[in-house]
Amino acid sequence: MYEDGAPSFKTSHEKFRKFNLEVTSREEQVTDQMVKDFTEARNVFLKIQQWINLAKDFYALDGRCTDFVEISQDHSTAYKYLAFFEMDMERQCKMHKRRADIISALINELNPQHYLLAVRQLMFEVAEIYSQMLDLKVAILQDEEVRPTPHALKKINLLAQQSIAKYDAYLDTLKPLGKSEFPEEFSSDDVRPALVASFSKGRLHSKFVTPDVKQRIANIQKSINCYKFVVDYCDKHPSVEALVPEELSICREMVALLPLKMEKIRQGAEI
Repeated sequence: MYEDGAPSFKTSHEKFRKFNLEVTSREEQVTDQMVKDFTEARNVFLKIQQWINLAKDFYALDGRCTDFVEISQDHSTAYKYLAFFEMDMERQCKMHKRRADIISALINELNPQHYLLAVRQLMFEVAEIYSQMLDLKVAILQDEEVRPTPHALKKINLLAQQSIAKYDAYLDTLKPLGKSEFPEEFSSDDVRPALVASFSKGRLHSKFVTPDVKQRIANIQKSINCYKFVVDYCDKHPSVEALVPEELSICREMVALLPLKMEKIRQGAEI
């Protein structure tokens, strides 16, 4: 039985008996020594994953939702750190895909009206994951030094779309209820993530691969709009510039350069 979303004492006690509070054996399995290669990282990861799954069983989603969300994010982070030690970029992509699956499944289970802050964090995280996967796919194509297949290009475009969609979903939660526009000023907790999301969207729009000139120009214009949003917001609220110094510098540069690039593409198409 559950009261106020928490398991009864009896249920908690029965589950808690699964856990051995003697941690010496755990310390021997995950030591204080630095992990040096993928094999060592994988051994640590497997132990972490085992304990995370036990924790998910105890802190069930339908009873301890906030705890379950944090544990799932830890699971995603464990895959992220494991991917760092993997040299094969295709395998890295698969690990990040697992992260995206974990977080996306969680988003689908949560009611944003009740868990808005958690949903925002998760949307932002999965947007970053898709962006990381996109960068890996691009790097793989560059390393192969061969003409990319239509399937590979389609995958790149899909990842860009997925990342942008999640950033958009995150940004939409910052708009006042029933409004289509952003507030005049973001809250202190939201301002940096909001500006980084817009900056990231600008970068992602430039990653689409298409032979269609009109579509290329349209993508560049979308990038300009995203970068300009960051510049305009910072110009209007100078105090936030310190929160996004690197992003703002790039945005100012792109707002100046991208129209020139767009014009060159347009002129080239007219020749």
